[in-house]
This record gives sequence, C-alpha cells and structure tokens, in this order.
Amino acid sequence: MDIEILQDIGTAGGAAGPGPGSTTGDNRAISRFVTRHGAGPHHLAVRVRDIEPAIARLRDAGINMIDTVGRPGSRRSRIAFADRRSTGGLVLHLVQRPDP
Repeated sequence: MDIEILQDIGTAGGAAGPGPGSTTGDNRAISRFVTRHGAGPHHLAVRVRDIEPAIARLRDAGINMIDTVGRPGSRRSRIAFADRRSTGGLVLHLVQRPDP
C-alpha cells in the first residue's frame, strides 16, 4: 500500500511556483483544492488484482463509478475512479498494477 500525504506548502492560494516539475509548481492543484475545500482527506487509492470485478463490486455496493472499465494509468497500471458524490467527497481510485 502507498500512502501520500498532501500539504499546501505556501504557493499563495494557487499562485504559480518556479516552474513545472518543481515542488511548488506541482503544489498548485493541492493549494487550489485546500483553498476551496479546506484540509482533510482527499484521495484514497486502492490496489486491486483485477480492476473489472473490483468496479463491479463497488457498483453493486451502490458506489457510482466515473470509469465503468479500467483505463490506462501511470506506470503501466489500469485505473478507475469512483464518483466522489457517492463516497462522501473522498476521491476513490482503483489501481491495477501489471504483474512483475
């Protein structure tokens, strides 16, 4: 499991940092989110073995899905997002990584 903790590191409410790929430059989206919604949990990624049955289980449990099938993600993964209106505002992200 990977855990990412995001923090607004002071880009003045989303003002541009020194450039793409820099810590403060990448912080703009985080800063905008914190400014709009306040601090708190934003994103939970769950690794799954097979994304299609995982999507079906969530849908059967009453979670609305943005992605009804897995789509390409970073590092050769397949991903799918739940609609945060059905998860109490939390972004739920399914991740299927390729076999090693």
